[in-house]
Parts: sequence; C-alpha cells; structure tokens
Amino acid sequence: MRTSTACGLVVLASLVPTLAHAAEMTDVADAFDTAHNNPIDFRFEPSFRSESSSGVISRENVCEGKDCAATVFNRELEFARSMSILDTTLKLGVGMNFELHGRLPVVFGDRTNLKFAKDVNGGNSRVDPSEGRITADLNPASDLITFGDPDGGPDGKPDSPDFFSSYQFFDVETQGDGIKRSGTGDPTIGFAWSPLESTEEEPWGTLVFGFDYTLPMAEIRTAANDAVGRGVHNFAFLLASSRPVGAIEPFFTFQFDLPLPATNSPYRDISSDQSLVGPGPKFETTLGTEVTMFKDAASKQSYTLGLGMRYGYQFAGRDWTPLSDAFANSGCNDLTPLEAGMVDPADATAGPDGNAYNPDADLDPDLAQCGWVVQAPGNAVGLDNPAAATGDTKFAYDGLSDVEGFGLVGGNIALNLQFSAWAELRIKSDVVYETSHFLTNANSGKSSGDDDSVELDPAKGQRNPFYNTAIDAQGSRFRSDGVLRVNWAATFAILL
Repeated sequence: MRTSTACGLVVLASLVPTLAHAAEMTDVADAFDTAHNNPIDFRFEPSFRSESSSGVISRENVCEGKDCAATVFNRELEFARSMSILDTTLKLGVGMNFELHGRLPVVFGDRTNLKFAKDVNGGNSRVDPSEGRITADLNPASDLITFGDPDGGPDGKPDSPDFFSSYQFFDVETQGDGIKRSGTGDPTIGFAWSPLESTEEEPWGTLVFGFDYTLPMAEIRTAANDAVGRGVHNFAFLLASSRPVGAIEPFFTFQFDLPLPATNSPYRDISSDQSLVGPGPKFETTLGTEVTMFKDAASKQSYTLGLGMRYGYQFAGRDWTPLSDAFANSGCNDLTPLEAGMVDPADATAGPDGNAYNPDADLDPDLAQCGWVVQAPGNAVGLDNPAAATGDTKFAYDGLSDVEGFGLVGGNIALNLQFSAWAELRIKSDVVYETSHFLTNANSGKSSGDDDSVELDPAKGQRNPFYNTAIDAQGSRFRSDGVLRVNWAATFAILL
C-alpha cells in the first residue's frame, strides 16, 4: 500500500480521531523513500468539517413522599450545538519514516442553542420559573402556586418549604441562543514516527508512535467575547498499528490527551480545597478495517473504504458545558451579597457565611431570583481569597463547572479516493454518543475532622470555593441525559 495514502496522524486524530481509517492512522510522511522513488514527502491538506450535537439537560430533584424514589431527574432543556471549521494541515517527511506536522483551525461558527424541553414552561421550570412562583417562594406565607400554571394559581402546596430555591438562572427565551463564536483556533504541532512499516514486499504490519502539542495561542473564550481558544496546553500521545491481509487492512489506535490550564486561562487554582482545576484527561481507542476496492500500481490510483468503532472515556474536570454561555451571560451577574439579602445590612463589611439562601420576604423578587450567583465564594469578582468578600463585593459566574466523567462510543465510515500520486480526496463521517453525566458536580470541600463534614463558611478554610449550593448540592445538580454527535469532514490532500 502506497505510503502517501493520507494522514497527519495525531494532527487529525487529536481533533476528530474517529474520522480516520487505517492508512490515515499508520502512514507517515518520510524522506528518502527509495522504495517509491520519493526523496521528499510534503503534504498540504485543507479540510472542512462540520459537527453537530444535541441532547436533553435535566435537573436533579429530591422527591418527597412514600411513593417516589429519593432522587428524580426532571427534563428542563433541549440543546443543539453546531460547528463548522476549516483545518489547514502541513506535513513534512524529514527522515526515514519520521514526520513533522502542524495544523491551524479556523472556526467559521460555533453556537449552542437552548430551549425548554417538551411540556416545560415557566410554571414548572427550575431554570426559568415564572414571576408568580418566584414571588410565592420568597414569601412562604403566600406560597400557594400551581406548577402547571405560569401565573401561579393556588393549590396549597409550597414550592420550597425550607429555603428559597426559585432561581432564574437565565431567560430561556432571550438568552437561550448562545454566543456565536468564530475565529482562529489554537494551533497544533507534532511528529509521527514509524519504526515498523508494512510494504508490499514485506506486509508484516505498521507501528506508529505520535505526539502532538496544542498551544494556547488563540484568544481564550469567555462570557465577554466570541473567541474560540480553549486556554490549555494539550499534550496528545498516540499509538497506531495496522496490518494488511489481502484487500483488507485491520487497524487499531490508542490516544491519550492531557490538557493543562495555561497561566492566563479562566481555570483558576485558588484553594487546596477544590478538587478540580482544569479539563480532565481523555483516552480513546478505535478498532476497524480498511477495504481496498480498487488499486492500480501504474497510475497510483486507489479507492478504499474504511469502517471503524470508537470507544473512550472523558475523565472528570472543570470545563465548559452546553449551559456555560447562557449562565455566564445571565442578567444575574454582578450582584452583591448585600443586594441579594445574603448579609445583614447593619454589617455590610461581612461576607456570605455559606448558609442556605433564605432572604427576607420583602426582598425585591428580581434580586432574590438571582441569589444563586452569590452561592459560590469563587464567583467573587477579582478575589482569589473568597473569605475576603464583603457585602459590597460583586459576584459573577464565569460559566465553568465541575463536570462528571463520561463514556464515549461510536462508529465511523471513511471513503478514501486517491486519483493520482499527488491528489487525494477523503470523505468521512462518524456518529458518537456521550453517556449521561452531571454538568454541575463540584464537591463541597475537604473536611479537617473525622466526621467528613465540611464547614461551608469560607472563613473556615474547608469549603471548595467553586461549590455552589444552588447547582452543585444533591437535589440541585444539572445533568446531561446523553449527547448524540454527528460529524462529517472532507479533505483534499496534495501529496508531493
């Protein structure tokens, strides 16, 4: 099989690893290839890809009564994310079976849209409740609302008998359409080395080792911009192997990604009591085969079809979620504890003590509904020491949350059309499913005693500063009920 049948190896693998077949994953650009009269191997590969994902977001709820389980999950939102990206990849063979490569992505569009799930509205939503529910929850004495009635008709059942919990995290109708992000992404450089290469004369198999480094050079995405930079140093390690057996070539790959937050990123390490700082590592493996449908040695033409399965696991980490843009752009940001009724007006120099939110009944409902923002000490703007917050300190949520680990499973198909010794077209598609996982799952902190209890007062030095009782406590967490991703890519490769 001709060694120029395609691949930037880890360059494409680190971005869309399931869109690769055997030749892509085990072919390395090399110099001084006397077997194929190819002293120089240079490849230019522009590639356009489109990604779309969709799923349902639910919220945990503690169910009370003898006929229900302790915890239930209520559907809240449906989300859809779409991305379109142009990747420009260059590969250069600098030695026998040794390749240097680089990739620069340009994002044309990346947007996440949220809307109410079926049969959800202001009368029963725990994301964007009606004004009647908020007012009734603020004043338990008049808390006589009906969950199915957005206006809050009486039914004699309190919405929250103990503490206020009718937060408006964002307005679904006006803020559900997230930020449309675009721009140049983080560049990647790396190498691939094949100590064992299969040839037509010796088809024993091919083994490839690869390494990629993604530099955090692009503008980092925040709630205040439309940038696409991730803000991490990503190190990708790859092992790939394939072996031709007649017209088919089974392949195997294993990749491990280790992201480390950049110094200027929004991933903050401000306390030994927080368990997560940045995105979690990830591993993926692909199993599949490539089938040669046509091959002509004289014209250097070959047409192949690749089929594969992908499995992987994304470890827990502090990262962006489908909720991030909407939460970070909520009208509740820049609220002070004093405004939210979290501190005694007579002692405005004191900061929140970590107790559950229970504002006075005469507090403005527009402020009470935003009390969730001040529930996390780490939301204090400009403070790396949350215990220093006062009643006048502004609080804002940056959109990052502690995300639970989840599994990945999917399949792919790839059509590889090499028209000549110098031109090739690859069309690839894959479908991937992410298993259900919590989107807000921060732990409360680290206990200094034997009873494993955590003092929530930031001044006690035990609380995780990013633990938010409104979204991370059991009974309040947000969960992805599973995500379906459908991707396709088209690559035109010029091989010299």
